[in-house]
Amino acid sequence: MIHRGSCLCGGVRFEVAGGIGTLTLCHCSQCRKAQGSAFVAAAPVRSADFRLLSGEELLQAYESSPGKQRVFCRRCGSPSPTRGRCSRVLASSSHFTKGR
Repeated sequence: MIHRGSCLCGGVRFEVAGGIGTLTLCHCSQCRKAQGSAFVAAAPVRSADFRLLSGEELLQAYESSPGKQRVFCRRCGSPSPTRGRCSRVLASSSHFTKGR
């Protein structure tokens, strides 16, 4: 199954071919600040299954803690899937679109 997602303005688009890991809720202070919410709902996907379709030039990263890059679209400010030090990409459940 192919899962597709994008940022709010649609400039950053991606797809995940394969499974999405277990959805987790993180409510640490950094996740709350980064998401503007009480928590973030995120799931890991294998890096090999992740493909950026468009918008690489719009991505901006901020290292919020050693080894943790918070990536966002510089046009609309939407958080984007992020890569840590492991072989997985962390995608928020809000990144995925249905029927697009």
